[in-house]
Amino acid sequence: FVEFIVYNANADMFVLVRLCVETTSSGTVSGHASPPSDPPPSIHLTADYHRLTHQVIPTAQVMPARLLTAYRVLAGDGVKGKEYGFMWCEFALYILALGYLVGEVMEWWTVSNLYRKGEHPHGYFYGWNIVDLVNLGLFAAVAVQRMIMIFQISKMVEAGSFTKPEFNVDVQNAVEFGNSVDTMNSINAVICFIKLFKYLDSHPSLGQFTRTISQAQNDLGSFMLVIIIVLTGFGIAFMLAFGHDKSSYMTFSMSFLTLFEGMLGNLDSEMLHNPSILGPILFAWYVIFMIFVVLSMFLSIVDNAYSIVREKMEDSMDEVDPLSRDVGWCLGIPERMVTGILGFFFNLAHRIDRIVPESDDGGAAALEGQDGREGEAKEEEPIEPEVDVDQAMESDEKFVAYTATYKKTIDSLGELKESQRQLNDMLSVINKHLKKVDHPGHS
Repeated sequence: FVEFIVYNANADMFVLVRLCVETTSSGTVSGHASPPSDPPPSIHLTADYHRLTHQVIPTAQVMPARLLTAYRVLAGDGVKGKEYGFMWCEFALYILALGYLVGEVMEWWTVSNLYRKGEHPHGYFYGWNIVDLVNLGLFAAVAVQRMIMIFQISKMVEAGSFTKPEFNVDVQNAVEFGNSVDTMNSINAVICFIKLFKYLDSHPSLGQFTRTISQAQNDLGSFMLVIIIVLTGFGIAFMLAFGHDKSSYMTFSMSFLTLFEGMLGNLDSEMLHNPSILGPILFAWYVIFMIFVVLSMFLSIVDNAYSIVREKMEDSMDEVDPLSRDVGWCLGIPERMVTGILGFFFNLAHRIDRIVPESDDGGAAALEGQDGREGEAKEEEPIEPEVDVDQAMESDEKFVAYTATYKKTIDSLGELKESQRQLNDMLSVINKHLKKVDHPGHS
């Protein structure tokens, strides 16, 4: 095998490259190339031909890792401003996860005490509590490994390990350690998104996934054991029969994964053309047992559970779930704001007492509150004359003019709505008349 480390200064990234060539027990080279579908005419389908079709293609493993970034951020060694932001966000995430983890531990202690007293139906390790504990535990493990990694990198920088020209085992271990952190983060990312279904479970439609899994969990748990037993048996059989010659069945784990890949549709059809009669027989048995029987039973279990969940969902469709209610309230905030503002101006316009609608005869409204006698003392304030809406729109006072314009618009919209209603009635009458003309025999 060949192994070396390269460093990209632009990306501030170390890359560990490992090239390896393996051989099977019979001496053939293990690679990833597939034999051609049509063999040359001069070569018959023999074991020698299948050995010749294995090309010398090494197994390549590339592991990138940004080892110095976190250390340079903490040391202030000329990194970009966004790196400081990422570092602080990562630190805040770990603090938040630690707080939630402490809360989960306290909940575990409380629930365990209640369970021992018989006051709780089940213990802490049930349902979503297991998912939360694994999720927060992975966050805590990543935080610890990140601190250990930064401490090791600081020691390597002080020792000058990154400047040595020869292959450095410490850098190799650091890269592998960094890749283990990325592996845990990748698993935790899936768990974090799965936890979204925990909060969508109360919704009738969005919670079908979790309720289907919950309905079928007992049957699926026992049926998974059946799948593992069948795959284990065929995995051992294919390894013993063809592991000495085919790299895909060289070990039990590789044989198991190859057969599992065949369950997903990528079947190793080469086994049908194997010179040994055992190849087609094992392949046919595997297809009959796993594809036709086992997978059909698996889909049937899930389908029955989903049917039960659908029936329960249809029975509870009349009930308004809290999630839809809360989301609907949040989405209705803009509509309520606009309605409130328009309602305020509408009420303000109607409170202007001195602006009245136009009279039927087209003349101005009567003036009230004047007795015609000048100089006479009055106990009450004089009543200002009521003016026409059109006259108010031409007023020099902007507030009066704007308010009158708004009221005129409201009145016009009301008249337009009434005209539209009359037009719809007229169209309905015309349609009824046309139907009678087209179908004179019908009443």
